[in-house]
Amino acid sequence: ITKSAPPAVNQNATFSYNISVTNPSESDNTNVVVTDTLPSGMEYMDAPQGDYNAGSRTVTWNLGTLAAGETRDLKIVVKAIREKSEPGWCNRAQVRSNEVSTKEAEACTIVQAVPAMHIDCYDTEDPVQVGDQTIYVIKIRNEGKKQATEVQFTFEIPEEGEFVSLSAETEGQSVSGEFDGSGTVVFQAIPIMVPDQVALFKITVKATTAGSALGTGILQFAEFSKPFRVQEPTTYYE
Repeated sequence: ITKSAPPAVNQNATFSYNISVTNPSESDNTNVVVTDTLPSGMEYMDAPQGDYNAGSRTVTWNLGTLAAGETRDLKIVVKAIREKSEPGWCNRAQVRSNEVSTKEAEACTIVQAVPAMHIDCYDTEDPVQVGDQTIYVIKIRNEGKKQATEVQFTFEIPEEGEFVSLSAETEGQSVSGEFDGSGTVVFQAIPIMVPDQVALFKITVKATTAGSALGTGILQFAEFSKPFRVQEPTTYYE
C-alpha cells in the first residue's frame, strides 16, 4: 500500500489523499479491506466507492479479491479546516487480507493559514449637485484565518471633486491620514489586522465639476503581492 497527498495546502483548501493497493504476489489475496481514519484537522468531503463512518471518521473499502499483480487506486477528498505546522496533519491508511497481515502507509500535509482581505465602498450621496458634498465610505475586513500585516490604504479623489476631510479607525483606534495635494489621500499603514478585524475609512469630497466621477480605493498588504482597487461611481451635476 502507498499513499500520497500535497505536502502543504492553505487552510480551507480541498485536496485528495491518493491510495494505491497492489498485490505483487503470484496468488490472489481475498477479503481485502482498506481503512483510513481522518485526522481532526480534515473534514470529509467524498470517497468514491468507500463507506464513511462519521462517528469514527473512518473510510472503509471492501475490495474483495485482489488478483495476482492487480492494483486498485482509491481516493479520499477532504477539506483542510485547521492550521498545523510541520510535520502537519498525518493520515494513515491500512490494508489487510485473509492471506496477509496489516500493511500501512502514511502521508502528512502541512496546513497554512492565510489572510484574505475584503473591501467594500459606497458613497453617502449620489447624485451630488456641484457645490455639495458626499462621503466615500470604505470598509476593509480580514476574512482570512491569519493576520494581515502592513495594511496600506489610499484613496484617489475624483477629478471632478476636491478633498474636504478624512477620518479612519480600526478596533476603536483612529488611523491617521493626509491629503497629498495632488488628488490622493494616503492613510497610515496598519501594522497588523487579525482575522475578522475591520478598518473603516471615510473621505469627504466636494463636487466641483459636473460629470461622471469615480472615487478609487487602493489596498495593499504584505502577504499579497499586488495592490487591488475598488471604485465608486458618483454623478456630479449642476
